[in-house]
Amino acid sequence: MAIVKFISDKECQIFIDKEYVGEVTNDYILKQTLEPGGYLIEVKDEDANLLKKYNLEIKATDNQVLQDVSDGDSSLDGVIDQLKNDPSLEFHCNRASFCYNGLYGYVNKRFEVVIPAIYTVANNFKDDKAFVVREFPEGKKTTLIDEEGNMFFNRWFDYIGESEETILLGIENRIIVYSKIKYDKTAEYFNGGYDFRHQYVPVYKKEGIDELYGFIDFDGKEVAPLLFDKVWNFDDNGNAKVFFWGFYDTLDNKNFRLHDHLLYKEDKEIKTFKDLLYYYLFPFNKYGYTTSNCLCYDIEIEISNKKWIIVLYEYCLTNQSGGKETKIECDKILYVGNGCIAYRNGLTSIVKFLESNEEFSFSYNYILPVNKVSGGYISSCYYAPDKFLIRKNGKYGLINTQGEEELPVIYDSFYVIYPEYNANTNPIVFAIIQQSNTYAIANISKGNILVPFEYESIICMPYKSYYSGKIFLLHKNGKYFLYSGSTEEVVSEAFDDFIIGDTHIVRIGNKYGIVNSLGNYVLAVENDYIHHVGSNSYLAENKEQHKYAFGNFKSEEVRYFNLDSKISILYSDENDDIFLIELNGKYGCMNCYGELLEHIIYDNVEVVSKESISPATYIIRTCKDGTVNNHKVTLYSWQRKNQKQ
Repeated sequence: MAIVKFISDKECQIFIDKEYVGEVTNDYILKQTLEPGGYLIEVKDEDANLLKKYNLEIKATDNQVLQDVSDGDSSLDGVIDQLKNDPSLEFHCNRASFCYNGLYGYVNKRFEVVIPAIYTVANNFKDDKAFVVREFPEGKKTTLIDEEGNMFFNRWFDYIGESEETILLGIENRIIVYSKIKYDKTAEYFNGGYDFRHQYVPVYKKEGIDELYGFIDFDGKEVAPLLFDKVWNFDDNGNAKVFFWGFYDTLDNKNFRLHDHLLYKEDKEIKTFKDLLYYYLFPFNKYGYTTSNCLCYDIEIEISNKKWIIVLYEYCLTNQSGGKETKIECDKILYVGNGCIAYRNGLTSIVKFLESNEEFSFSYNYILPVNKVSGGYISSCYYAPDKFLIRKNGKYGLINTQGEEELPVIYDSFYVIYPEYNANTNPIVFAIIQQSNTYAIANISKGNILVPFEYESIICMPYKSYYSGKIFLLHKNGKYFLYSGSTEEVVSEAFDDFIIGDTHIVRIGNKYGIVNSLGNYVLAVENDYIHHVGSNSYLAENKEQHKYAFGNFKSEEVRYFNLDSKISILYSDENDDIFLIELNGKYGCMNCYGELLEHIIYDNVEVVSKESISPATYIIRTCKDGTVNNHKVTLYSWQRKNQKQ
């Protein structure tokens, strides 16, 4: 055994046999105990750049070994001398890479510099070729060089990423998957807007007149099928937004499943266009749909010789009579449902209404009738039956049955906001549309723009009951606004922050409040903080007024406590049914509406047991002046309603 002391005149990191063992500075000595034998010592700076590498021999007679790992000779000659004494150095095609001043180059077996150190990445040579990466003001570039450093393609490519066997080259709007084994192109895609931060690259391919988006990895494999109308980069949480025919959804990078579709609460893996079609266009009934006159259609979709075949079997829902069968052969199905079929043959898109037998033809890549009945229920609540969402060359617009473009085909995305079922006999249909990096709101029913293209984001706000209008959250220049589509006006103040929930936490300056999705205040913006308690409840403090507010995010009920001392929530069950609270040294119990189940008068309160789940029944033990009692508390779902009456 020998103690090895590492010293240096500047800070550095020590690696022994490729394993990090510690840091050395000019005022710190790193000690390591090593058995007799040979060790590879690597010295790196704080940015992990290699400063020195050598072989250390520990003899059985050594008790203590001093190692000065200062930079020493930092000249190019010094670096080459270190290479000569590096036992781990490997040559490929008579070339070995070396690092000088943080950049890489190549030497031959005579340790002559044949390619200068100008690269940030220098791959090993194979068949006298190697891929290298260089930093330019506009970003990282890559190319393929020969053993003399000459470029095979006579140009630099954008560096997208690489694996052990492939490298992704960017050129103009294309991404080429190139093999580092055979040095040939294995695949080619169009760049879908990669931001160079994540391992999955958004790309698209052209299939006839279609542009189909998805993701590839650095191996060039399609990890998410290229089926979508548009995809965006993955965020730091591993989620990516995808877009398909007016629907946004979220794709994760673990199993590449869709998660956020509001009408279908089931994770669905998408592998084929047929999966995508069923997932979005048949969210309630995969096998059929019902029209407003109670005719029902069973649907089958077949693919034969690259042709799509729609088979519809018609019968009456009330007496199960009928038997009419219809077959439509086309190049691609665009939409099937709610009494409509949209499909494409050649360059012509066709919409057929089954009840009226009307048929409309348009020269657009895609067309979607805006007449879907929300919720899949039988209803006369058809809306915008004469409007069609259209797409051509990756851009969206709106036309009517006469073929007139009410909104030109110039928008990057077009997200239709369908009204709630039976919200109104003539509901307004809205859409959030995108142009470059700005968003606007359109009225589909009238075919006009309500809110101009000046917002960084627009979200249609959820609301817990059916509502004929729509409220939108607008965001620009760090401010948030609630906008009513039905009244066409802003219905809130300008907020500095807006946290979406069942009810929404808002901030103006350093004060907090709560609003509902209609823009009405549940809690005024006068609180110093709003703190979550339990799963769905909150406690807000207004220091100036010595007032606390307790409420539930899912309701708009608030209970106020006018106190000079702080109220504490000591316990809440997993369903937020019951809360134990402390106030001025006394204890009590309340429900999720802030109503006292046990007054705040006890020396101690505790939950003994939960006897039943429905209705929720608890045994509460109270202690006052030495007297202990057990109380049974039952919480009914209709308790609040009865108490108010």
